Amino acid sequence: MKESTRNETEAMDEQELPMTEQEAIEKIEEYKELAGISYAAVAKELGISQTALSDFRNHKYKAPHTVIVKIDALLKYKAEKNLEPVAPDYAATTISRQILATIKYCQLQGKIGCVYGDAGVGKTTTINHFCKGNRLAIKITISPAFASVAGFNELLAEVLNIKERVSRRIYREAVMKLMDTGMVLIVDEAQHLTSKTLDYIRCLCDESGAGVVLVGNEQVYRRIKRNSQADFAQLYSRVGKPSHVLVNQITEDDIRAIFEPYKVSEESIRILYQIAGTYYGLRGAVNCYVNTVAAFGDVEAGHIAKMAKEMRIA
Repeated sequence: MKESTRNETEAMDEQELPMTEQEAIEKIEEYKELAGISYAAVAKELGISQTALSDFRNHKYKAPHTVIVKIDALLKYKAEKNLEPVAPDYAATTISRQILATIKYCQLQGKIGCVYGDAGVGKTTTINHFCKGNRLAIKITISPAFASVAGFNELLAEVLNIKERVSRRIYREAVMKLMDTGMVLIVDEAQHLTSKTLDYIRCLCDESGAGVVLVGNEQVYRRIKRNSQADFAQLYSRVGKPSHVLVNQITEDDIRAIFEPYKVSEESIRILYQIAGTYYGLRGAVNCYVNTVAAFGDVEAGHIAKMAKEMRIA
């Protein structure tokens, strides 16, 4: 591109920019302070390198207009997101207390536990609550991509800050890091794990003495139980506390505990309770609540019922 053409393009870009370079620097500095995050985190949110952000902040970036539009887009997104209704916080329910009791048992006894059952009953919300601020809790979430021993080891090495890359060395170091610590390893979405990986976790529990809780749907427990005489005999015999959680265990008091702090009427509570008793579980009730607030700005019973119909969950 000719120099004159380049200058004309940059001049045009600057005229169309939502803010000046200095304003963008000031705004992103303010955002960093309010969010309480690092420059590395800000750079990641902007989709640029930390070096690029540093150069931009010091008026050294060669194409500042490209960063300015990213800053404008990020700040607009955050502002819009802050206006959106949020899901209710964790609340102690019949099911969450059952799950927490299983985790504590496994942690104190160094046993393997299995929390399994219906989707949307609060399993992940509960284990996240347990792990929050609990340095003795380690959580790994399994996806099909990490179902193998190698995949599980990759996640395990990450949470335990293990630098080794060879599986057997990761195993040995993990055993040493977990031994005599009182830690509990919580494996969410455990139904994705292969048979070999399940047995690998059993060995890890045996040798380290750490508690392990496998969390997932009905499939994870069926797989452990179905071959109790063969492939899974070693694992099945070590499951000290299976915990079966179902939507029909949800009570109206549970719904009240979750939603009452948000000024939800008794009539609305009853509708949300009916939703929670369906295939959609607590997740369906929470989604209906959030969508109702977003659409109507309130949680009036009629609006909740209308939203439930729109979502085809009631």
